[in-house]
Amino acid sequence: MTIQKPISNCKPPEPHIRALASRFHENWKRSYIATNGSRPRIKRTSDHAWIAKHGGRAEVDISSADFDSLPSDWQKENREAAQVVLALVEDAGMHRIPFDEAFIEKAASEVHDQWLYRMGNNAPEVQRAPYLQLPRQEKEKDRNQVCAAITLFQRGLGDNE
Repeated sequence: MTIQKPISNCKPPEPHIRALASRFHENWKRSYIATNGSRPRIKRTSDHAWIAKHGGRAEVDISSADFDSLPSDWQKENREAAQVVLALVEDAGMHRIPFDEAFIEKAASEVHDQWLYRMGNNAPEVQRAPYLQLPRQEKEKDRNQVCAAITLFQRGLGDNE
């Protein structure tokens, strides 16, 4: 499988990207806490501005931080994922493509392909498979991103049903 660079140059508006990226982080936090309880998920950051603002501390507990308080390097993947899925949903909305099961599956496959492109060899082995070969729970993560973008689109960006 060869992963292609993003095919769209469309960049959704920043407030939409931030809103959806924040939702992705909050969804991840709920899942993490359900599995791990209150155990911190400490990550190192290279965001110099964040480090300076936090007294020289270069570690963040991503499981307790809200999206806006994360360092930029820990916001990055959620922001990039939001940009991809919003571009797909906004394009479909502009072309009056129904947000049905077929669209969700096609968009989820593209979301996965774009994620693989961004992650390269850093993707966990189980997630390196083409979308159709992923385990059900891995496909569900991509579908959930598409559905979250559709919800945002329908609430504030358009009226496609």
